[in-house]
Amino acid sequence: MRAWRIASAAATAVLGVTGIGLVWAFGGDEQTMELTATRGTATGYGFQIDATSVTGMYPGAVKKLKVGFRNPYDFPLQVTGMTGQVVSTSKKACRPSAANLVIQSYSGTMPLTVPADGRAGGGHLPLFMPNSVANDCQGVTFTIRLRGEATKVKR
Repeated sequence: MRAWRIASAAATAVLGVTGIGLVWAFGGDEQTMELTATRGTATGYGFQIDATSVTGMYPGAVKKLKVGFRNPYDFPLQVTGMTGQVVSTSKKACRPSAANLVIQSYSGTMPLTVPADGRAGGGHLPLFMPNSVANDCQGVTFTIRLRGEATKVKR
C-alpha cells in the first residue's frame, strides 16, 4: 500500500486568549478554519483538514477542536492518524509549552475512510488548558500545527 501523507499545515491564527477565555483570533462560534497541506515528499500528497472554532477556555478546561477531512482525489483515502501541536504564540512571555496549552490525542474513528472527492469527519482533538497556564498567556494567539496521515484505499 502506497502511503499518502500530509505535510505540516499550520493554522496561523488558531486560538487567542482574551481576558478569561479562549476564542478564535479571527471570529466567533462555528467559524471554520481550512488547512490545506502541500506536497511534502516524493510519495506524499496533500489533503485538507478542516477545524471549527473553540470558545470558553480557562485553566482546567478541556474543549474539543472538531476536525474533518477533505479528499481532492478520484479515489478514497483512509486517514490513519491525526495529531496537533502548539508551535508558537503571539507573545514571547507565553511559551508554546504543555504548561500553557495541551493538544491531546485524537478522539474519533480511526482509521477513517474519506470518499473520492468527498469529506468525512466527526472526530476531535481535545484541547486542555492546565491550571499552570501563565498569566502572560491572556490575550495571546496560539499557533497550532495539524498533521494527518492517510493511505490510498485498495479497490
